[in-house]
Amino acid sequence: MADDTSERIFGLIAIAEDQQAAVRAGLEGLAQERAALAKDRVILVQTAEGMRKLADELTKRVLQAVPTIYQASNQGATEAVKTALAGVGAETTRLVSDAAQPMLERIADSVTSAGHAQQQLQEASSAFSRRWTMALVWGMVAVLAVVAMVSYVAVYMQRQELEEIQAQRVKVTAELAELQGQVDQARRNGGKRPVRP
Repeated sequence: MADDTSERIFGLIAIAEDQQAAVRAGLEGLAQERAALAKDRVILVQTAEGMRKLADELTKRVLQAVPTIYQASNQGATEAVKTALAGVGAETTRLVSDAAQPMLERIADSVTSAGHAQQQLQEASSAFSRRWTMALVWGMVAVLAVVAMVSYVAVYMQRQELEEIQAQRVKVTAELAELQGQVDQARRNGGKRPVRP
């Protein structure tokens, strides 16, 4: 009976050791998942900072384009305005592409490292990874949409302002022609102003 009890105790100890090994493996998987999430968090912060810098650069580029637009309207060169606006759009596209490329590479690296932790805790980590990936993708889509909208609004406002300036220019030109006609009429009348009806 003592041998039977000893065998049961040793059996229970073996089961406990197996369970401890499984718990250790699970904890290691959780630690790896936490490390991957910490890397993702750092990448997300870097991405946000990159997008902030991108927005600042875009604002700077748009503000730099305004003097060119005014110069073009004063000279009557509509082509120069179109060139300046096209440059803003091309520069915006380049900046967005440059800002997104390193981030997409880092995201790919993060997904690979998270895959190893996913093998140990497959059910829990796969759901969590899907949520983070979707949040990140939708976040990127939202940021790119905001950048595109800001660019569109800036260009639209500049075009509206240019149209107003061109309308004013036409009006001033018409008024100058009218005044020149009055001056010519006054010269013909011997320096007297014509009487308006």
